[in-house]
Amino acid sequence: MKRVYLLSGVVSPFLYAFTVILGGVLSDGYNHANQAISELTAAGAPFRLTLNILFSISLLLAAYFAITSLQYIKQFKNRLLNISMWILLTISVLSLLWAFFPMDLRGADTTIQGAIHLILAGIVSPLTIICPMLVGLGFRKINRFKGYSIYCLATAAIILVTGGIAALSAQNESAYMGVFARLTIGSYQQWLAITAMFFYLFLPERKRGWVK
Repeated sequence: MKRVYLLSGVVSPFLYAFTVILGGVLSDGYNHANQAISELTAAGAPFRLTLNILFSISLLLAAYFAITSLQYIKQFKNRLLNISMWILLTISVLSLLWAFFPMDLRGADTTIQGAIHLILAGIVSPLTIICPMLVGLGFRKINRFKGYSIYCLATAAIILVTGGIAALSAQNESAYMGVFARLTIGSYQQWLAITAMFFYLFLPERKRGWVK
């Protein structure tokens, strides 16, 4: 695959952020500070179809980045790196399913689709921590990439902390639940963008001279 295809991982987070902002503008009364991003595409949301299309394109770009990355990182013969990209692909595919299993609106009765949405979230959330963590661990023995390795591990730690606070905030119906949710998702999305750019700029085309 052509190296430029790695940049799909840069475009994906920017499209995701644009979609969130657009959804907030289009949805009357929507509050980014205390509402989840999933509420923009919840069952019965007015612009659900439009936003789902944009979110899906973003996720497909992330999936394509994961597939392309596998062609470049295999030369390191590092199992953790290979697993991390498969996890990234899994995150993208599972997240695509949210278009078919929307979140229930606040105060509405729980539906099967809404319950499946929560199950998917329960699977995806820890994977967004594991993915950058494995990338960090995979690159830590490569001297040239130690700084990037530390960045990945730090990102995983931030997602863990902010994600935990977001979960507690949602449980307690905190007025700042949306803030912590965005810190969590934003940390993952910026990691994806930086990782894609890093791979594009620094991953070698050939096998020799980079592993030690």
